[in-house]
Amino acid sequence: MISIKGKMDGKGKIVGALIMASIDNGMGMMNIETFWQYIVKGLIPIFAV
Repeated sequence: MISIKGKMDGKGKIVGALIMASIDNGMGMMNIETFWQYIVKGLIPIFAV
C-alpha cells in the first residue's frame, strides 16, 4: 500500500476510502450518535499513522 518513498499508491487510497465508508455506514445502521461517529472517524486516521 505504501511505497518505499512513503507515498501511498492509488489502491491504498481506494481501500482506505472503502474502509472509512463501511465504518461510517455501520455506525449509522447501529444508530450511534453523530458526536461519537465523528470521534471514531477522527481517531481512526490518527491511530493508522
